[in-house]
Amino acid sequence: MFEKLAAIEARYDELEHAMSDPAIMSDYAKIAEMSKERAGLTEIVEVFRQYQRLRDQLEGARELIEAESDPELRAMAEEEVIALDAATAELEDRLRVLLVPKDPRDEKNVIVEIRAGAGGDEAGLFVADLYRMYSYYATRRSFKLEVIDQNETGIGGFKEIKFEIKGQGAFSRLKYE
Repeated sequence: MFEKLAAIEARYDELEHAMSDPAIMSDYAKIAEMSKERAGLTEIVEVFRQYQRLRDQLEGARELIEAESDPELRAMAEEEVIALDAATAELEDRLRVLLVPKDPRDEKNVIVEIRAGAGGDEAGLFVADLYRMYSYYATRRSFKLEVIDQNETGIGGFKEIKFEIKGQGAFSRLKYE
């Protein structure tokens, strides 16, 4: 796992260096592609670097325990080792989750279709409530919502409604809906 993380960090550094190259800066398509790849690696690299800092602190605290003769300082160092151990374990778990391959469709837009089932007007009102819920969710996530087709009932509900939610990560948020 750590070899893969080191390779990701090296690629991230390579992308940062390449993006500052004046020859590449003139090619907008190349910069956009590199910027998107770098943005996908940023969280992993930040967590990995934080993990490395904690591991270094943990190693220093363990060395202090071995070298220190003062019982109070040893006790403080032992408490620090316990806290740092827990923090590094948490970051290690987070890194494992971040290394799970992402669905290539996660960055796409999503089309949602809601139809009223059996239940007459109440079912149509429920469809309207669901639509309002999804539109509120899309607004809170800074997604754009565009109604494709709607078939209204007379009392403020919908027999059916189709809408598209556009934005980065919309599909990943709504693919199980």
